[in-house]
Amino acid sequence: MGIVVIASSATASPSGETGDRRYPANAGPDMRIIFINLAFRKNQKNGRVLERGSATTQKNRKIMRYNFDIATLATLVARTASADTTAPDPANPRVGWLTEQLLTCLEGLLIYEWNDPETYARIADAALDKLNEKAAPEAAALVSLAVFHGRLLLRVGPENEAVLDDMVNQFESVIIPRLKEGPRKNWVETQFWYNAGVFHSAYGYFSEAAGDQGESAKLSDRLGDKAGAAVSRFLQTVERLKDAIDKGDKELQSSWFAAMEQTYARLMDVTRDTAMEVTWGQVNGPCSMLKACVCLRKNQHPDWYKWVNSALVAVEKLGQGWQPIAQWIRAFDLNIRDGRQAEELLKSVADDCRQANEVRAEALLALAWGASARDDISEARKFIEQMQMFKLGAQHVLAVAARLL
Repeated sequence: MGIVVIASSATASPSGETGDRRYPANAGPDMRIIFINLAFRKNQKNGRVLERGSATTQKNRKIMRYNFDIATLATLVARTASADTTAPDPANPRVGWLTEQLLTCLEGLLIYEWNDPETYARIADAALDKLNEKAAPEAAALVSLAVFHGRLLLRVGPENEAVLDDMVNQFESVIIPRLKEGPRKNWVETQFWYNAGVFHSAYGYFSEAAGDQGESAKLSDRLGDKAGAAVSRFLQTVERLKDAIDKGDKELQSSWFAAMEQTYARLMDVTRDTAMEVTWGQVNGPCSMLKACVCLRKNQHPDWYKWVNSALVAVEKLGQGWQPIAQWIRAFDLNIRDGRQAEELLKSVADDCRQANEVRAEALLALAWGASARDDISEARKFIEQMQMFKLGAQHVLAVAARLL
């Protein structure tokens, strides 16, 4: 049986350590995408479906709602996975495995275009129940990983944390040990450790997240996935920095920020002219650098405006799931130039449930710094108290705020 997905709204759009390193910005259509589109149309033409999902996109100021047949899409995933004998291409492990490419297509549409990770997880969960009993364990593991990834992007909270933690334990103790050695196991394992790192980061276990990303990087090296290894090594330094900020270790903060700069340069170099250049080289990488600068008060970093411009331009190339990123970047950027004028923008970021806890807490931290600079300690304290609502995954930001007072 698959995991029962609890109805919940999505959290932040993918950004930095919450973005999937698998999905390329320019994933092209194939026959399966055509089939997916037909499944959407089938659901619009007749109402005789047991279960429906919906996603909303905004284009030319018009809201368009798409209905789709979850059962049909789950059957497509299950039948593909059950009969799939393909494997990642040794020359480029991001292609070659048919089930992986199908899930990537669904991910691109549902998560990155329409910001609907809940439905993505529900489709994968339903596919698990439909898998043929003769399906290879590696294929079943890949579909289970899709459920895990979709759940990662739901709003953080104790209930979701418990489910995700149980899935991590299942992968480590049951699922991965059953897999046959080879490229398919290697791909599942490296993607699992990457996603485990995202999970541990989202819930504030920064040291564990760094270890997960280090493991993913080593496995990516073994696969020959240079871009994947570069992403995980970069995220490993991001998590080490967060841990140092949380502990208040100034010396380690300085050394890990320098390490972030180095691994980001490597990330830029490896992803240049690849399908991951936009998502990681131009958006997720710069966003992680900007968030680190906010916490460390390095707003005068010489690359600040380069990172801002890179992310804002690149976000326009991507789907609706990425739009909240532009909102917080503009708010933090304006705060550097005119803190008073930026106050309303920062408050809107803090109030936006689409944003990650870390971003919402950093917006309140910036407001607290502004109030403190005006000697309005009462106002600063009010903003810091509000940060408690976003503690999960933002413990390092709250630690900075506590030291402010």
